[in-house]
Amino acid sequence: LQARFTEVDTNRDGGVTIEEMRAFAVARMTAAGRTPPADMQQRAQERGAGMFRALDSNSDGRVTLEELR
Repeated sequence: LQARFTEVDTNRDGGVTIEEMRAFAVARMTAAGRTPPADMQQRAQERGAGMFRALDSNSDGRVTLEELR
């Protein structure tokens, strides 16, 4: 978990933003050679945003490793 968190936290500030999370997801899909249709991408972004809000327990716009655990 910590290794993946560190991979997503590109600016190494100890918190993952929604932008970092989205960039990570896009990079993984691109590396896998997958480009889902636009409607699927939109639904995935909406689900991801909901998950992010649920994990961000103090609503500061960043998810820390502690919040994730």
